[in-house]
Amino acid sequence: MKRIIKIQPINVPGQDSPILLETVEADLFYLKAKKKVADSLKGYNQDEFVFYSKSKNLVVHEDDRVSKLFQNKDQNEIELYLTSDLIKKVVQGGSAGGAQFYQAAQQVMGQQQNKEGKVEKLENEIKKLKEEIFRQENKAKLDQNELDDKLQEIKELKNEQLNIKKWCDDKVKQEEEQRAEIIQKYKDMMSTNNNLKNEILQKDNQIEELKYQIKAIEVEKNFNEEQFKRENEMGRQKSTIVNDSQINEVKRDFENLKRQYQEEQFERKKDKERAVQFQMQCQEFKNKLQQKNEELNQARSFAEQEIENLKEELRRSEEKCQQYKDIISQQKKDISDQTSRYMEIQRKLGEVEAELSFQLKTVNKLREEAKDQQQEIERKDHVIKDIKNSKDAQLNKMNKSEEEKQDKILQLEGDIKKQREELRRTKDQLQDEIQQKGAIIMKLENQLNNLNETYNSSMQKANQEIQKLFNQLDKEKEKLKIEEHKRVQLAKRIKENALRKVGDGKIISPTEAVFRNMSNPFEFLKNENIMTNDYTAQVELIRVDTNKAIESLTKSQEPNISQFVVREPIGTWQIKRSLGINGDGTKRKGFLMQVINSDGDRYTHQIFLVKELTGFERIVTVEKALYVAQSSLIARVLAEHFQDKIQKASSEKPPCKFSYKEPFLLQTEGNYYIAERLVKGTFIKFNGEGESMDKDLKVTSYLNAFSLFTYLATQKMLMVSNIQGNFDGAEFILCDPVVSSPEGIMGDEDLAEPHILQFQDNYKENPKNYGKNYLGSLGIKI
Repeated sequence: MKRIIKIQPINVPGQDSPILLETVEADLFYLKAKKKVADSLKGYNQDEFVFYSKSKNLVVHEDDRVSKLFQNKDQNEIELYLTSDLIKKVVQGGSAGGAQFYQAAQQVMGQQQNKEGKVEKLENEIKKLKEEIFRQENKAKLDQNELDDKLQEIKELKNEQLNIKKWCDDKVKQEEEQRAEIIQKYKDMMSTNNNLKNEILQKDNQIEELKYQIKAIEVEKNFNEEQFKRENEMGRQKSTIVNDSQINEVKRDFENLKRQYQEEQFERKKDKERAVQFQMQCQEFKNKLQQKNEELNQARSFAEQEIENLKEELRRSEEKCQQYKDIISQQKKDISDQTSRYMEIQRKLGEVEAELSFQLKTVNKLREEAKDQQQEIERKDHVIKDIKNSKDAQLNKMNKSEEEKQDKILQLEGDIKKQREELRRTKDQLQDEIQQKGAIIMKLENQLNNLNETYNSSMQKANQEIQKLFNQLDKEKEKLKIEEHKRVQLAKRIKENALRKVGDGKIISPTEAVFRNMSNPFEFLKNENIMTNDYTAQVELIRVDTNKAIESLTKSQEPNISQFVVREPIGTWQIKRSLGINGDGTKRKGFLMQVINSDGDRYTHQIFLVKELTGFERIVTVEKALYVAQSSLIARVLAEHFQDKIQKASSEKPPCKFSYKEPFLLQTEGNYYIAERLVKGTFIKFNGEGESMDKDLKVTSYLNAFSLFTYLATQKMLMVSNIQGNFDGAEFILCDPVVSSPEGIMGDEDLAEPHILQFQDNYKENPKNYGKNYLGSLGIKI
């Protein structure tokens, strides 16, 4: 249900009256309203517009639909503010309605703050994620688990390839079953046909029998008539009643027989008609069956080829997977070796630490023994002191053992000196061993650190290599997907190829159809039966950047006209366009158009042909419209390139100049059209089906050389043919070329590889008429 919404400007200079917008409940309001207001308010920045719903107390967002903005269906008013005015009102404190201004401004600024907050939140999250990624990179176990996961993915990929192989086998099996079913249907139809033939033979036998009976009746009738005559002569009076009754009875029998014979004749005629119709149906079915069988054979060969390709790709993928597995196994082995070396170093370090601990225990034990000996010496000194202090009972003993005591003291002093010397040497030896062990420990620690760094570096390199391998695997998968997509598109384009559609290999262009069907297309408006429409169109002239175009067409893998198209606006035209199709071509159709008025009157009164694709009467994007002009633009660039090279290389003057028409892009009522100006003069077709017979052979040879040149100059990627056009007195103005490619990728009129090969065969049969001298001057040999 449609709704008329009043957009009421608030404090908008120069606009007091409401702006009406027609929409429906499910429409997005913001974009439509923004465009409508921009058309009404000139000179304002669209970013200044703020739409406010009083009924819902909210600022309209881009994703708000009409149904969300109103409390009920009776409300239909939306207020329009300018952002600058809202901010001004809020800063000044507001007057009447200041709270409303403040609320709207707060919502507008709140949206911006929410966006900034979201951006800041996202930045913090990204920072946290980066920190988390940095921590994750330092964990060797997680890397090992990730490696196992990657191996599992490789196994899954292998299983997926096996599934693809199984799918292809099922597809072939399905095609075989369909073929067997069609063969069985054919056999059943042939059996039915034989039964009908037998029935027809039985009918023929019955008809022959009826003929025999009719002849017998006629013989009997003749006999009865003669008998009647004889009896009539013998006694007319006697036999009148009897003979009359017999004659009437014979007449009735004859009438019955005659009626039966006519019925049999009618039945036989109907049977023959049915038999003829059935034979025609059988023949038609047989033709369809043969065609279907050929299509099935072709599809089967294509499927078998695809299966072979998939098998080859599967084999290559298996080889790559095996290579990846070998590389990963080697890396796992290297990691295991590094781990073993690390564990061995740890074990040796433990042994060194145990030995050092043992040495420290020995030193402590020796220190304890030295301490015990010192205590023993002190105890003996106390004993000696006690002996010296003894004055009574021990005096004699002291005198007697004075020498012994002195000897023992000397001996003890010597032992103490020896023990102290031995203890010092042991201490020095232990200090040297401790220093050596410390150096060994430092060396082992350095080796351990180096091994850790080597291990981490190896792990990092291994992870990088694994990641590189899996990236390469992903790229291979992506390439397979792209190749599969290209294969599907190629099969579709080949299936939709114009040569297959047309059947007889003949392409009729709209311009050729116009000159064939109309005696004077330049005065089509004078035709009393013509019906036209008046339009106003925005017009652009489509030109090309020659250098970019030649670079794209002669070196790229696929031509891309968007790289070298230049659109030049030339103003507005008032036009009259025919409603009926004036140029009904094979794949395209054309409508005559006359310019009634144009900016500067440069194109006023000129006649154009508007071209459309069959089945695409409405084109709403420029890209699709340029597709209609694609062949003409490519041919125009290559024509200039060819003539420039001929002029520089050939000493022989070319027999003519030629160029292709510049296409015009028309936009009217939301649709785009491609139009080309009609040129007066005899329409001539130089190559392709339906060639004109009154053309100059030198010009034909020259233009045939151009066709072959385009194929070789584009690296055997494109060939321009269907060379046709009008002579304007100075040069040939050509139109509607056919651009073919070996794969059939150039659209609805691409005649594909058979056409290109046929053109080359024609050159080999008659090189003179196909421009051998011109190609030779360019150094081209075929």
